[in-house]
Amino acid sequence: MNTETQDYYDKFSSHLLKSSIGVNRRIQGIRQFLSESISPYTKSILEIGCGVGANAYYISKRIAPKAKIMGVDISHKNIELAKILFDRKNINFKCLDVTKDSISDCKFSAVILPDVYEHIPRNRRPILHAKIKALLSENGKVFITVPTPSAQETARKAGIVLQIIDEPVTLDDLLRFAQEIDGTLTYYSLVSVGFTNNYAYIIIEKDLGETRPLQKIDCVATKRAKRQPFCRRKFKKIVKKNRERFLKFYVKAKLKKHNISIE
Repeated sequence: MNTETQDYYDKFSSHLLKSSIGVNRRIQGIRQFLSESISPYTKSILEIGCGVGANAYYISKRIAPKAKIMGVDISHKNIELAKILFDRKNINFKCLDVTKDSISDCKFSAVILPDVYEHIPRNRRPILHAKIKALLSENGKVFITVPTPSAQETARKAGIVLQIIDEPVTLDDLLRFAQEIDGTLTYYSLVSVGFTNNYAYIIIEKDLGETRPLQKIDCVATKRAKRQPFCRRKFKKIVKKNRERFLKFYVKAKLKKHNISIE
């Protein structure tokens, strides 16, 4: 395991926790994308770069409650916090380096990389691709969110310090990713989070095969599922805000119980 990278993310865990439970537009956007893309009938999910576990918890509570979820991260500190704060029967958290260590013997219906792929060294991406190819079940999907190269360049010019590994991810990189896992890039959307077109949301699907009649698992918003009525969307927005408030209270109570202080 790369100890330098691990040490960096151990120190970064406090920032991850604060952004995961606060009102963070970037993370809200990721969760909205996952809500629109992952079917509630999904059976198994692997989150690579799970951080402190808040996304895995959100998925298990709000998106795919019956799915078995594994969250992996390079940081011991992140996994320690994840097990304390977001432990659930259907979630398993593991500390490992995805480019070096064995991840799992199981197959997964979905693999998620939320703002993670840009932190994989370019020369080690093919190793990750091979592992994901082996881990994906038939018709499995990969969900990726990344900052655009222009957003990273703008940040550098503004003097914003990026993470220890923060490499650009181009459309060609994503097409290569798809090719190396025998998949097809089926969804690519540029979104604006505070700045124009600074994030990309991507879906890669493995073994598309021939078209077939729609099943329940196919009915997701990114495939143009029927939009909910305005009143229902408004109600869900109010519920979402209250959930965010509760999450902050819940995490603070857990931290206090275990005598953990976050700087």
